[in-house]
Amino acid sequence: MTMLPTPVGLYDPFVHTVMDDPYPIYRQLRNEYPVFHNPDRNLWVLSRYSDVQSVARNWQVFSSSAGSDIDVGFGFFGAGDFGDSDPPKHDRIRGVLRDAFTPRLIQELEDKIRRQVDELFDPLFERGSGEFVGEVGSNLPLAIIFGMLGYRDEGAHLAPLMYDALARVPGSNLIPKRAIQAVQALKDHAEVVAEERRKRPQDDLVSVIVAAEKTGDILPEEVSAICVLLMLAGWNTTTALVANSMWLLARYPDQRRLLTEEPDRIPGAIEEILRFESPAQHHTRVLMKDVEIHGHTIAAGERVLLLWASANRDEERWVDSEKFDVAREPKRNLAFGEGIHHCIGAPLARLEGRIVVEKVLSRSPDFEVGEAERFPGVMLRGISRLPISL
Repeated sequence: MTMLPTPVGLYDPFVHTVMDDPYPIYRQLRNEYPVFHNPDRNLWVLSRYSDVQSVARNWQVFSSSAGSDIDVGFGFFGAGDFGDSDPPKHDRIRGVLRDAFTPRLIQELEDKIRRQVDELFDPLFERGSGEFVGEVGSNLPLAIIFGMLGYRDEGAHLAPLMYDALARVPGSNLIPKRAIQAVQALKDHAEVVAEERRKRPQDDLVSVIVAAEKTGDILPEEVSAICVLLMLAGWNTTTALVANSMWLLARYPDQRRLLTEEPDRIPGAIEEILRFESPAQHHTRVLMKDVEIHGHTIAAGERVLLLWASANRDEERWVDSEKFDVAREPKRNLAFGEGIHHCIGAPLARLEGRIVVEKVLSRSPDFEVGEAERFPGVMLRGISRLPISL
């Protein structure tokens, strides 16, 4: 992999997501190259908050129909990938799922999440140390989303497949063979569960999805992809959020101390963590017609990358935007996307993150972490290994 010698270089999402600190490059993009063209990747990059937000809200011109992930095109996860679709298909599928993610139903999960957090953390507290992501950060969202879907005790089998489905080789735009195989295995498993629910419905999301086949709101060929997407989204973003929370609070002990003394600030702190270390760094759109942005004409059919992580540090929106400040007055950030594709599970991820932070600060406010191993993803900025001392 060759990097250009200039500070911004040839901005490449296949490289910068896994860097220790990509944010100086994002800042230079905002200040000097608000519309940046990477000819090698055939990609235009938007990095300012106002641009990213307005484009994300304009699905009629900036379409998701060609795929929203930089590394895979439409159809990688299957016909039911509603993240890679526009209305009316997007609205049809999302409408089936919406009732499972209402604020009331998410709030009803709080007691279950707290019990799960206790169960996962207690061995760590007893030993005084462990590996946070493997023991808590990954297992918590797995347990919650599996429970919602109706999967039973399948984490040991499915978790490695989920990791492989999203893991990439940094710097490469090629999809690893094991990722392709993992996605197919996850879809095969989802179809087996779906067939069981067609025969014996239960009180779970898979049953809701297959019931919608009868009304025509979900097509049979869409079921497996919908299940896989819910499973992956419910796991990876929340894992990144809770791991980033531990990593940031360990790096900023003054902020951790403030939250320990004033725990009512924790919900606001979750917003600051999402803003400062956005789990989803970017998504792509394809232009349906020519547009002009900051004097640059971008032609129909070109891909545009919305750099959420840069937008969330835009100096025009946040004072001292490069400062991690859990007491910051909350403003809407773009960590969970924007517009019709705003993450349907965002309230659930926030709830899980809040409960984890509350638990750790109440039991071990002086915790320490070791060196973080970053998740080898292209879109996701997460941590796959984080030693912790409690």
